[in-house]
Amino acid sequence: MAKKINKALLKRKTKKVKVSKRNPILLSTIGAILILIGGLYHVHQLQSLSFDRSYNVKQFSSPKPAPKQIIIRSIQVSLPIAQTTIKNGTWEIFNDGASHLASSANPDEHQPIIVYAHNRTTQFGNIGMLKKGDSIVLSSGQSHFLYSVNRQLVVDPSNMSALTKVKGETLILYTCTGWADSKRLLVYADRVE
Repeated sequence: MAKKINKALLKRKTKKVKVSKRNPILLSTIGAILILIGGLYHVHQLQSLSFDRSYNVKQFSSPKPAPKQIIIRSIQVSLPIAQTTIKNGTWEIFNDGASHLASSANPDEHQPIIVYAHNRTTQFGNIGMLKKGDSIVLSSGQSHFLYSVNRQLVVDPSNMSALTKVKGETLILYTCTGWADSKRLLVYADRVE
């Protein structure tokens, strides 16, 4: 009886597992899909903060220093700022901080200043929590400029008037929002003298 049980256990342990011929095809298909998704995500990230057109207000080279840092104490943001441009319709993005669009104004030029960053908690992911009256500081290294939040707006990337219809020295912060980053969240702040 013991021999019969041992033979039955031995047969169970040595049972061959059939390998399906579909497994390599399935794995290759899944791999190709993952590579495609990664590529699409990369292209999406390159354009995720872009508006659909260029923005060019500054017609001259300014003697005023460009902003180098942004500080928003109410949402615990302190980021370096890099100067960026628009190339082939894509707004360059500084991944390690915030971006100042070089074709927008610098502080003290009495024109709109555009600063944008990724929608990450370490960047501009919390600017939607800003309230009217919250303070924002831009630093050029030598000088500090104080702005007070006055409103927020969510727009499509095709809505350039949200950037161009602004008068005076208004700081415009923006980041992506909405499903698949399809919208832009803008925060407007006025200069406090």
